Amino acid sequence: MVGFSTLIEMVLGMALILLSGSLRAIPLQMSVQTVMIGGIVAFLATSLGYSNRFGNTILKAELVRRAKMDSETFR
Repeated sequence: MVGFSTLIEMVLGMALILLSGSLRAIPLQMSVQTVMIGGIVAFLATSLGYSNRFGNTILKAELVRRAKMDSETFR
């Protein structure tokens, strides 16, 4: 899942660069480095988003919010 999401992010990033027309102004070696660094950053960000710790934190916050909302309904 992380790999697929990273691939999608990289493709969308490259499409944005191609559509902006700035790829012609960037040397080939620099564009390859940009894609590699972008891929690493996208992988790290996506793996953080899919990690159990981050997911559990969001889930706990959502459960607390729902519990408050449910308890206010019955007051």
